[in-house]
Amino acid sequence: MATFKELSQKAILAMSKEEQLAYWENYRKYIQEQKKEVEKKLRERERAEKSKNRTKLNHARFIVSGAFLKSAVADSFLQELAKKNSFSDNDKRDLNLLMNDLKKSIKF
Repeated sequence: MATFKELSQKAILAMSKEEQLAYWENYRKYIQEQKKEVEKKLRERERAEKSKNRTKLNHARFIVSGAFLKSAVADSFLQELAKKNSFSDNDKRDLNLLMNDLKKSIKF
């Protein structure tokens, strides 16, 4: 990051027109760099927050899914799901693994 030394009005007025133009151009570039850095930090902060929220959402989904699978309505829902939906072989293998782990006799 480039550094910029701000001058007083008196010092600026003492400069020639060309020096003033160069000063203001350098000042504009400095401000643009500062703005880009702030925007970059904000994007990084937002990205980190989204990642943190994604982790929290996944955890909440896991909690709800676990509570649902332990509920009384889960068996009938899972049986209907096994009958009506077509899953890929890989999905069926994973679902059957879950059913075995939950000690349920439902097969996909």
